[in-house]
Amino acid sequence: MSLTRPGNNKLSQLADVSLFTSRTPEAQLRSAATSSRFAQLFVLDIVFSAYASAQHDFTVEQLAKERKMIGILND
Repeated sequence: MSLTRPGNNKLSQLADVSLFTSRTPEAQLRSAATSSRFAQLFVLDIVFSAYASAQHDFTVEQLAKERKMIGILND
C-alpha cells in the first residue's frame, strides 16, 4: 500500500494499492510541506479507523495491552 501524490510514480507502481492525496501549493512562510502532511495524516487516520472498526475485538484487546504496558513503564 502506498500513499503518495497523484500520478504515475515509482512508489505507486510498486504498490498493490495506491492512495493519493492532493498536491496543493504550500505557503511561502512555512519550512515544511504542511498541507500535504496534514492530508496524508488524515488519510492514514481514515485507514486506521476502518481497520480498527473491522477488527473491533482485536483492536480493543490490543489497546488494553498497550494501556497496561504504558502503566508498567510509567511506574
